[in-house]
Amino acid sequence: MRIDWPTLPQLAELAAILLAFIILGPRVGWRAVGVAVLISSVRLLRERRVGVGIEGREPSFSLTGRAATVASLLGILLGLVLLLYPEAFLRER
Repeated sequence: MRIDWPTLPQLAELAAILLAFIILGPRVGWRAVGVAVLISSVRLLRERRVGVGIEGREPSFSLTGRAATVASLLGILLGLVLLLYPEAFLRER
């Protein structure tokens, strides 16, 4: 089994999200997650191919065409919700 180690940009993205949660609080942290989801979804929309499978392995299959577009647009919608309405993901205590 081959392990794909994270790239430097992926590690920087993770560090930025973690720092946003730790230093700036959960509301800003969820917004940072929203930005990351938006960027990833726009990239997938441009590629017009969404790999499906177990992380760290080659994709079992890929969504293409309309299915890839719908999946990417749903990701963009999720990213916008996280960015604009992070309160939806905060726990009330």
